Amino acid sequence: MDHDVIEPLLAHLAQQCPDIPTIDEAWFAAPLDRFDEQCPAVMPYLAEERIRGPVATLRPVQPVSLVYGLWIVCPRAVFRTVRQNVADALFGHQFSERHDPAAYMGGKVDDIRGNLIWWQEFWTVDSHRRTTP
Repeated sequence: MDHDVIEPLLAHLAQQCPDIPTIDEAWFAAPLDRFDEQCPAVMPYLAEERIRGPVATLRPVQPVSLVYGLWIVCPRAVFRTVRQNVADALFGHQFSERHDPAAYMGGKVDDIRGNLIWWQEFWTVDSHRRTTP
């Protein structure tokens, strides 16, 4: 899918957040089992693709919104800092000329285990789905 920006998203987070030891696509990330070494961790994934309008009949293209979920797993002491660093990296970032800037959609605590917070937040990037040339 040429409109999916998961690879550029991972690369951008790695560049902008060098203090985060684990940045990997959630589906393929190794299990977090060495929390002291692996956290903070940010694990994005393509959560949803929503259509934004009808397909153009003369050229096969349709506007879509790509919704990316991010798992942020980190100790409570650095939670706000890590979350802010991720937001600073993503908010308004434009992955290509064919993508609108990233916009924050919201987030929530999924779990708290001991000292670790498991936070899930969502970002959206508007683009267009096209047929393969």
